[in-house]
Amino acid sequence: MIHPTLTQAHDTIIDLIAVLKIEIAADRDAGIPDDENSHIILLKNANRTLKNICHDIDNTLSIVWRVDDVRKINPRLSLKKCRQVLERVERDWDASNGVTWDTLEATIEDLNR
Repeated sequence: MIHPTLTQAHDTIIDLIAVLKIEIAADRDAGIPDDENSHIILLKNANRTLKNICHDIDNTLSIVWRVDDVRKINPRLSLKKCRQVLERVERDWDASNGVTWDTLEATIEDLNR
């Protein structure tokens, strides 16, 4: 699964590039030379940032656990309690063991004591 934040950043940069291209065309129509056009500098930076984000997306593994997952174990839990479960799991996370359904279930039981 691609990390949602990287995907959002990617989409934002794509939108920014589209706007910058319009601004550059307007600046050229207004007679502003390319070497004085700040929008071109911004476009180059945006392209560089986009390449970095794409590299990160291609070289990243992100496993996402959601409130919906917690509710699959116990549908009666409130949104607040589900968030507490996820926060506790994140706080106590151990890379050697990872996070599993059993981890979520044990955390729910622990919080309900």
